[in-house]
Amino acid sequence: MKKIINYIAVLGIAPLFYACDSDLTTATYNETTAKSAVLAEINEAYVLDRNNTGATAIEFTWDAPQMGYNAAVTNNLEMDVKGKNFGDKKVILSALSGTATGVSVTHKDLNNRVLEIIKAYSMDEGQVELEFRISSTISEATSAILSNVISTKITPYNNEGKVAAKLTAIESGYVLDKEQPDATALTLNWEPAYVGDDLTPIYKVEMNLEGNNIFNREIVATLKGETSYSFTTAELNNLIIGLLSKYEQEFGVTKVLFRILASSSNTDPQLASEAVETLITPYGESVRIENAPADINLSSDNLALEWTAGIGENVRYNIEMDLAGKDFVQKMVIATAVEGTTYEVKREELNKWIGYLLFAYDENTTGTVTAVDNQDVEFRVCAYSDNNPVAVPSEAVTVQCGRYDESGNISVFEIRGYYNNWGTTNGLKLYYDSGSNTFSGMIYHNFVGEWLLFKEDWGDQYWKYSSKLEGNEGEVQFSKNEAANCPSLTTPCWYFSFNGGSQKLYYRRLSDTWSIVGSSAGKSVVQEMYPMNDTSNYWLETTVDMQQGATWFIRPNTNTAENITPDKVDGNFMKKDDTQFMVSEAGNYTIRWYFNYADPFIIVTKN
Repeated sequence: MKKIINYIAVLGIAPLFYACDSDLTTATYNETTAKSAVLAEINEAYVLDRNNTGATAIEFTWDAPQMGYNAAVTNNLEMDVKGKNFGDKKVILSALSGTATGVSVTHKDLNNRVLEIIKAYSMDEGQVELEFRISSTISEATSAILSNVISTKITPYNNEGKVAAKLTAIESGYVLDKEQPDATALTLNWEPAYVGDDLTPIYKVEMNLEGNNIFNREIVATLKGETSYSFTTAELNNLIIGLLSKYEQEFGVTKVLFRILASSSNTDPQLASEAVETLITPYGESVRIENAPADINLSSDNLALEWTAGIGENVRYNIEMDLAGKDFVQKMVIATAVEGTTYEVKREELNKWIGYLLFAYDENTTGTVTAVDNQDVEFRVCAYSDNNPVAVPSEAVTVQCGRYDESGNISVFEIRGYYNNWGTTNGLKLYYDSGSNTFSGMIYHNFVGEWLLFKEDWGDQYWKYSSKLEGNEGEVQFSKNEAANCPSLTTPCWYFSFNGGSQKLYYRRLSDTWSIVGSSAGKSVVQEMYPMNDTSNYWLETTVDMQQGATWFIRPNTNTAENITPDKVDGNFMKKDDTQFMVSEAGNYTIRWYFNYADPFIIVTKN
């Protein structure tokens, strides 16, 4: 009985083995008949966004591969640089088993893998063209079947550190319209900053005037995540007026800088964008000049100016002038802190001031400060008060000024010699002072060769001496009968005073080196001046950078008692007091000291 049972068991097993063998024959994988996945096309290009790291960058989809039977398939999404043929540096973006036919890749994940492959190929960071395919397998023992290849261009972002915002360029200039205070005057737009994965930047909109300390900047607004900010006309105008007041700068066309500061929190360090700049013309409450004459004869008449009263507490006025059509580029401030609403400009001063402006613009054609001609001159009045300290200019008025020449009334001795071809070209001069009966002046020239004194309207025209100038100071007798000319001077800079009665020349050796010395933005300024001359004039000149409010004077390298200060010269300069000149705006300045005049003067030109 036991044997029968065992036999039956064996018979029962045999059919089972037969069935399994039949199934295996049916399910055999045939690589030649299997169909690969079909990967769907994607966009031509993508820019990955550091500010949307968790969002989907690309969604890949495909038609499932057909293996000939219901097999367990793994689909790998592969990525490689175009043209590299999916070699050993390819990247597998995802590996999905089962029936899935799509995958979404985030900006962060895709960025990391793109940077990985760029590094593997030692490529520069930036846009890269990549290829993708699906590799489908059922086991390690079988070969993968490969889908079609698709491609796109991807621009990754640098994820190794934080990145500042980037401001979009703005217009080069804006004129604010006081008739539309609520209208949008200017809009700032910027590319987002990167302050860390999944962190929203906090932005601060910063505004400042050119050349000023960042610690005095104006923080206009604080925003979270937003990437634009718009100013109304009134808002922007008030901000500019405030900054002009803070820095004690003049009202007018103003260069304004904007930056965006970004951080992940109010306590984190701020990332500053590159600044964008523009010129903005603000508006203000100005006065109006009334009853100005159309023309005036300066040989006989002063110029009377009157204007409407300004608004505010303790209103004061500055009066400015410039040649017509020059937009007050080299303006002269001819009066400051005037308390009334009238001012009389003296004709003698105005006659000279016009000449100084012609020098400043290199439009002097006579070589003298005064001349007989007509010049159109513009005047404006700038009002300011205790509660509005920024001086707002009025509309300019134009007055034609008939000038007269004073130079012909001054008696001179000319220094002639080898240096000016014995008078055929312009020579240095000594000017008459009736009070002391002397002809005096400073001379500066590298005299090489002999020289003498010449005065055409004296009967004995030539005056000479034969001895050398001994020491740094002294007196020497001149004579009309001296045969020899005066010998060469040993140094270039002297003060001469020739007495017309005794015919004696007093001399004093001056410094051979003169410099601009001053203070600008808390730093000392020392800039040497150099001798210059043309067919009409001799002067010392230098060019120097100075910040708004800088002060200066001219100093010799030897005797500081001979410093040239505002109380000793005339010119188109501004002054802080009698001992220091001043500039009201930051800039590069050329300073020219016309020393060889009866009334020496200084011309300051803003370049």
